[in-house]
Amino acid sequence: MSRVQLLTKPAELLLNRVPFIGKFAIISVAFLMPAFIGVGVMAWSRRPDNRTGLLMVLLGFAWLLRFAGAVAHPAWFVVAFVTSSLPLAVLVHLLVVFATGRIETRPQRVLVVLGYLLTAPAV
Repeated sequence: MSRVQLLTKPAELLLNRVPFIGKFAIISVAFLMPAFIGVGVMAWSRRPDNRTGLLMVLLGFAWLLRFAGAVAHPAWFVVAFVTSSLPLAVLVHLLVVFATGRIETRPQRVLVVLGYLLTAPAV
């Protein structure tokens, strides 16, 4: 057995026993969101006046916060429930202000505010 197979075998065994939605959650937490955080930190450090990097970092951490409900503690479950749709609002914000990282027009401001309002929990 090669070194690569030794490293990938545990992940393969885990993913073979998990349903599709669980696989997406594992892959997003393990690869996608750390990539958003890492690239966001790099972009933010290179261009601190552009808020796109900051929004990418916030999106990564907001996505990770969704999985706080997996912890067997009622307070973390509440945190995860209340913030479960926050990544969608941050993604809308990031997409609307992508080029400059700042809200420049009134329609952009309306879209960003609507994104946050529509994803606010109705508790």
